[in-house]
Amino acid sequence: MSTTDETYQTLHTVAEALLDGQERDGPTPPALDIEEFRRLGYRAVDLAAAHLAGVPARPVYQRMTPDERRNLLNAPLSEGGLSPDALLDVVAAQVLAHPMGNGHPRFFGWVNSPPAPMGVLAELLAAALNASTAGGDHAAIYMEHCAVRWLMELVGFPTQAEGGMGLLVSGGSMASLTCLAAARHRAALQGGWNVRADGLRGHPQLVLYISQEGHSCLRKAVELLGLGSDALRVVPVDVAYRMDVDALRAAVAADRAAGHRPFCVAASAGTVNTGAIDPLDRIADLCAAEGLWFHVDGAYGAVGILDPAVAPRYKGMERADSLALDPHKMIDDNKALGTHQGPFAGIAPTGKAITVTAMHIHRIADGKLIEHGCRVGADQKTPLSRSVC
Repeated sequence: MSTTDETYQTLHTVAEALLDGQERDGPTPPALDIEEFRRLGYRAVDLAAAHLAGVPARPVYQRMTPDERRNLLNAPLSEGGLSPDALLDVVAAQVLAHPMGNGHPRFFGWVNSPPAPMGVLAELLAAALNASTAGGDHAAIYMEHCAVRWLMELVGFPTQAEGGMGLLVSGGSMASLTCLAAARHRAALQGGWNVRADGLRGHPQLVLYISQEGHSCLRKAVELLGLGSDALRVVPVDVAYRMDVDALRAAVAADRAAGHRPFCVAASAGTVNTGAIDPLDRIADLCAAEGLWFHVDGAYGAVGILDPAVAPRYKGMERADSLALDPHKMIDDNKALGTHQGPFAGIAPTGKAITVTAMHIHRIADGKLIEHGCRVGADQKTPLSRSVC
């Protein structure tokens, strides 16, 4: 019998035992008496409430001393561990005393929103479930899909009913990376090859276009995707720091003449430096005419569309093939969304682009292995476009 067969046989035996109600004896680690958990929970909430209540009276930022830094950086690994109360003491004395500053009403230094009290409580409940939303049939999955749909509706992006889809990832950088991976896959299919199977060797250079104000994550994405930094074209901006569409058109034409393969334009719906919104509708027109994937990096500013005074500047965002946005910025969501460490982001417009079914994503029923959960995109017959990151 092969190792794989033995593994499946073991899984089958365990599954049968669980189905028969023959669960293993012993406490569920890490064991903690429920009343002790309740007491510690109250203490943790009191620490959080006291911290939030005291923020306005404290300095925006309290510099750490060298000793305070060393105490955290060089803390020894304890063989016996610390008691829960001791851990809370450490957090109170060494961590809460030196926040980043983004919770202070006079913090204007960065795009991070302040901690949201309801988000703090939601984190507690999410951690109590500790659910994996990679697959299965449980409430967290459907809540995540609903939250994604709400975000799409919030900014006027086509929902799944209209041919779009979306998912949560670890941050805006991973959102744009995921979107650009889908764009790369479509470009390869249009060129007659499968980038997942064949890679990029022996094919025309795929070229991505961003503006001078484009976020650094877009520059890193071309390297992570194997395109190389030579595949990136940085387009000049106008006096308002928006992408110059005429310069973009000229760059695309020059690359085609050189035998390269333009495949995507990544525009910005609110740059980090100035909040500039690229002329999205004109860029959408150019992408449609040239057969290019139109990605919008709205991590910082996409939800600005909710302000009627500036909403017209976002015209064309709804035409994007993919969109990235961060709820932890303008709409004050906490940095961590439950089990997803970061913002709404990431989009897999097609199962063919990035879906991989892992060996362990199966369940055992009637002695047979069957696929468990759903493969995002593949089973939903979602077209290779209209994606939200």
